[in-house]
Amino acid sequence: MKTGGLAIRTNRTRIHLYANCWNEIRLLPYFMRHYAPFITKFFILDDGSTDGSVDFLTQQANVELLAANRKGNSYIEQTRNFFNEAWKESRHDADWIITCNIDEHLYHHHNIEAYLQRCQQDGITILRANGHEMVSLHFPTTQSRLCDSLRFGVPAEKLTGPSSLLTKIMVFNPLAIEEMNFSVGRHEAEPTGRVTYPDSIELKLLHYKFLGANYAIQRYAELRACLSSADRQNGRGSQYLWEARMIRQNYEVLVIKGGVVAKAGWIEDAKLWLAFLPYKLIFLLRKIGHRISSFPWPKAWRRLLSAGWRWR
Repeated sequence: MKTGGLAIRTNRTRIHLYANCWNEIRLLPYFMRHYAPFITKFFILDDGSTDGSVDFLTQQANVELLAANRKGNSYIEQTRNFFNEAWKESRHDADWIITCNIDEHLYHHHNIEAYLQRCQQDGITILRANGHEMVSLHFPTTQSRLCDSLRFGVPAEKLTGPSSLLTKIMVFNPLAIEEMNFSVGRHEAEPTGRVTYPDSIELKLLHYKFLGANYAIQRYAELRACLSSADRQNGRGSQYLWEARMIRQNYEVLVIKGGVVAKAGWIEDAKLWLAFLPYKLIFLLRKIGHRISSFPWPKAWRRLLSAGWRWR
């Protein structure tokens, strides 16, 4: 059908997205800018945000806010239960379910909606996304999608710790899948039902937590305060207990290891890589300096090296 010279699709794929939110007003505009073009309806679990997130979300089209209900006072367990159960309300109303956090952007190098249509035609019922820890020099001020402007990051398989677990199931057919059985953080799942994966993984999960070292440090501190005593005792969300020094070290490792994740043509990709190059060199030299100064040199040499490699 055509209206005013524009082709109107009458058989659009119905995609419902389920996400959890707590004080994400800084990222929510980017989240909606990324997902709104192809999501039919959003279901957002808000855990008592006080930064304007609720006001922002209530002004968005096709967004249903869900009230938080912590079980055993655990923030982590609450979100796991949400991702395992809430999507079932969409079983007969959606062709696909996407589960994610506000800082997780699902990406396909061509067109994600067209790709999901093709998967549906091929009988695919569940899809993994290759995880990437994205990194930027500063917190973004762009009006574009983050996948168009902040395209630098590191594949999860090249990392250690929590960042190495970013490859996860993010999309599934709610009629074919009976249970997802997500673990904490959705890092693992044991889906039941008609489970059919594609032969290869084309989707990418772009994780936007390290949007400048200062933002990462601030966000980790906020999430640390959100953990319950039960979460801390069970070791859940333990990365949020990191000191600022460790967060900054992880940030610098991402810059050193980083490369272009979302391609935009070799000229633009080269410009992006060159923008990071000075910081790569500085952080690499700093890392080498720390290793040299921590080597068990004779006492006199150690004092000399410590003075020579003092970067901070």
